Amino acid sequence: QVLRYVVDGRLTAAIQTLPERYRVVVYLADLQGLGYQQISALTGIPLGSVKSCLHRARNRLRAELGADTSQG
Repeated sequence: QVLRYVVDGRLTAAIQTLPERYRVVVYLADLQGLGYQQISALTGIPLGSVKSCLHRARNRLRAELGADTSQG
């Protein structure tokens, strides 16, 4: 399902609309496969903030991509 969005660019476009902090966390977690602690160590963002940023970013992406798919 995710690959479908990557191929047509909608996921990339949706990620670009996120605040930079969210973009970085989503990229490292979902595209690079890093864990929360690794992301925290790499970025200097506290562990709890990494978790909340990732949660909020994924919710925004779901909402954005859900809106896109319901129109198509």
